[in-house]
Amino acid sequence: MKKLIRLLLPMLFFSLACGVAWPFGPPASSATSAPTIIMIAPQAPINTIVATISPTAKQVLVRYENAHYGYAISHPSSFAVNAVSDEYVELGDKIVISVYTQDPQTFAGDGPVVESASSEVVAGQQARVMRGYIGAVGGYIPQQYISYAIQYNGLYYRFTQYALGLHATEGDVTQIVPLNAEDVTLFVYIMNSLSFVK
Repeated sequence: MKKLIRLLLPMLFFSLACGVAWPFGPPASSATSAPTIIMIAPQAPINTIVATISPTAKQVLVRYENAHYGYAISHPSSFAVNAVSDEYVELGDKIVISVYTQDPQTFAGDGPVVESASSEVVAGQQARVMRGYIGAVGGYIPQQYISYAIQYNGLYYRFTQYALGLHATEGDVTQIVPLNAEDVTLFVYIMNSLSFVK
């Protein structure tokens, strides 16, 4: 009996770790198919990875200044800057900077899902770091994001890194695309260059 238990126990642990229902039969199917959510791991404080800058971050950096809202931030020179308005600026394909009069954590409706939030200091400013995902509403490809929200002079500045970017048009709408670790590391590096100039 002990030999049988020793034989079956590793197989049971393996099947549970892999999400396989064997030897207990096939997994139960559900009527609806929910998107698969892949969490960012590990969930360490963002600033703990600033020291591990990827080779991508060693590009030539240039400074973007928003005179209207009084902030400046550095980014790789390869990133195109698309200032849609003073309130909405795109850095490269995946980073969006938005300025609000309302706390972005209180947004309701079909907005981005906030799965977790924590407080951290970035570039000398107290920030709320939010992690979550956007769904397919509005024609987006479901994807994870990480976002810093900083309150300054009565306004809320939100800096968001998306897994694919808001203009991505091709992808599986039943899966949530995870963030790339190298993108996150570069984003942290960019965020630590933030300054307010008025």
